[in-house]
Amino acid sequence: MARLTKLTMSSPPSDLRLFGLDLNALWQDLRKPWQDMHSWPVFAWLTPTVPILLVHTDGHQSIWMGDETPLPASPSGVKAKAGRFVAIQLPEELILRRRLTMPVMSGVQTAEAVALEAHALSPFAPTDIVWGHSLTPGTGATVQVELALASRKQIASHLQSREAHLSGLATPEVWALLPSGRPIVMPGYGEARRFQHMRKWRRFGFSLVLLALLLIAAIAITPTAQLRFRAVEAVNAYTAVHQRTLPLAAKREELVKTSERLAALHEIVSNRMAPLKVMDLLTQALPDDTSLLGLQVQGLKVTMNGQTTNAAALMQHLSAQPGIREVRAPSAATRPLGVSKDSFSLEFTLDPKMLSPVDGAAVVLEPSRVEKNDAAVATAPALAASVPAPDSMQAVSKPSIAKGKPAP
Repeated sequence: MARLTKLTMSSPPSDLRLFGLDLNALWQDLRKPWQDMHSWPVFAWLTPTVPILLVHTDGHQSIWMGDETPLPASPSGVKAKAGRFVAIQLPEELILRRRLTMPVMSGVQTAEAVALEAHALSPFAPTDIVWGHSLTPGTGATVQVELALASRKQIASHLQSREAHLSGLATPEVWALLPSGRPIVMPGYGEARRFQHMRKWRRFGFSLVLLALLLIAAIAITPTAQLRFRAVEAVNAYTAVHQRTLPLAAKREELVKTSERLAALHEIVSNRMAPLKVMDLLTQALPDDTSLLGLQVQGLKVTMNGQTTNAAALMQHLSAQPGIREVRAPSAATRPLGVSKDSFSLEFTLDPKMLSPVDGAAVVLEPSRVEKNDAAVATAPALAASVPAPDSMQAVSKPSIAKGKPAP
């Protein structure tokens, strides 16, 4: 496939230097590997191929797709589009041809090398010379260069002679056809307008590719960005709620501690026996033939000793009383000589549900409870006067509670 390299005039040398290094030359060296990027296969499709109307030396016309492929037929639509870009074939008598073999180089380097060869081989004046070239693969690391030389004055004369074929058409390009049929575009004529058109569409294609890549990246990034945005929102919402609930959390902690203290107090109060209830229970439970010589209340445990007609019957009697549990005798009952009653020592456990100062889980005494306790006080004035404090009841040596006759 033929390749066209456009030769451009180099700008005047720049004096831009840094520590003796020519920055302009460095920039050119960095640009060279990328100058032919548009011709890489991966990007070549971005450069459109435009139809060109070629006017041959014998006057007939043909349509080419770019400067590489002739169309076997000329559809009307393609021919109409080809009118925008026109090429004139140079006759062979105006062309000087040379074939060169060069190593594989970049497009710019090849163009510079061909320019040196053209000036060396040209019989024309330096200001009158026009040349173009086409590359074909060679053997190994070489390329075959087909070089075409012509006189600028002769080309102008030929174009003037072909004005009849160019009536109403655009400024033409100048082509030199090789024997194989491939064209060599002679620079400096109408090809610049075609190249500009191709560059415009190539930039447009690159822009579309870049836009597509950005859209793909946005589509790929959007879910991740949304997740992060939601995570940040969740963290911010949690922080705000946490700040608002700090006072409530402190109050809740205080309520929990208060509830724990109340529960502990309730347990203490529940396990404490109401003295008046204990005295009332014993007053109701002990038979008339029983008298107490000592009474000790420690929490739910009651220890008492005294005299009764039948100690075994007393134990059975107390066991059947509501509010009294686990009646036992730590020592056997005795009856001294000359005494008609047994001396006993008994222990039993009180039922807190019946004798505690509180009812169930309530800590505040109900009015009915208070009235019932007042009634108990009225029924046992003698007992209340002789019983010590509830937490420090000690055994007494004198009879303090008696039903029936006092002990002898």
